[in-house]
Amino acid sequence: MNQKGVAAAAVAVVVIIIAVAGVGAFLLLRGGGALGTVPVYPSAHVEDVDVAQYLAANGLTLPAGWSGKLYTTQASPENVISWYRSNMPGWTNVVDNTWEYGDITYYGLGYRKGNDAAMIVTATSASINCLVILAGPAS
Repeated sequence: MNQKGVAAAAVAVVVIIIAVAGVGAFLLLRGGGALGTVPVYPSAHVEDVDVAQYLAANGLTLPAGWSGKLYTTQASPENVISWYRSNMPGWTNVVDNTWEYGDITYYGLGYRKGNDAAMIVTATSASINCLVILAGPAS
C-alpha cells in the first residue's frame, strides 16, 4: 500500500473512532454553519475526505446541521489540543477529554459560542497526526 493508501486507511480509522467516541459530546453540544468560524491549527493540511459521507457509509451520522473537516498535521496531538485550549476566543469550553481506543490516544475538546457548537478531536494513527473539526448548531 502506498503512502496515500496508508494515510487514507489511518484517516478512516480515526474518523470512525472519533464519531463513535464523540457521540456523548454530540448529545451535549447538539443543537449551523459554525465550521467556518472555528480556527484551524497553523500548518494543518485539509484532506479530501467528506466526513459526513464517510460516516454515513459506515452506518453513522452527524447531528442535523453539523459538518466536519479532516486535517493532517506534523504537530503531535498533545500540541494541537493545547493550542486549541488557548486559541478559541469567544468560545466556552464544555468538554475536555482524553480517551484510549486500542493503542491510540484521542484528545477531544467541545465548545459552545452562542447558537454554535464545535468538537475538536486529534490523534495519531499509523504515524499520521489527524485533526477533525466538527461544528454545527448548539441546542
